[in-house]
Amino acid sequence: MRVILLKTIPKLGEAGEVKDVSDGYGRNFLLPQKLAEIATSANLSRIKKLAEHQSQLEVKQEIAVKKATRQLNGLVLEIQEKANSRGKFYAAISKAVIAEKLKAQGFEIDKNQIEMGQASSPLKAAIKEPGQYPVIIRLPSGLKAEITLIAKA
Repeated sequence: MRVILLKTIPKLGEAGEVKDVSDGYGRNFLLPQKLAEIATSANLSRIKKLAEHQSQLEVKQEIAVKKATRQLNGLVLEIQEKANSRGKFYAAISKAVIAEKLKAQGFEIDKNQIEMGQASSPLKAAIKEPGQYPVIIRLPSGLKAEITLIAKA
């Protein structure tokens, strides 16, 4: 039986691939679990159109990520927090705060994409003192952008 895999199945194949499987495996497991569908000519053409559409979306997404990387590189982000008399912030500047400020400027960045400090000496915790700090943003496709964070009291 020839089937089109709808989901990635370990030891069988990736989603979208056409595979030959035994009739029993296809009829009793793959089709009822909606993991695959029978490879008819209509289904094959539909999957082919979906794959072309997906590749076009990936190209557009790659262009958008490169544009965002160019815009983010060298960006200077200023964040002002209240500090005590010794210069320590009452509320530390965390990755979530940085992500919020970037979203306010139009960048869709998740806090998990942010690395504070340089690659050689990353900061372990949030920023608690005024100063200038490098922040690395890891974007999809392995691209990185480095911005400068200026923390003011």
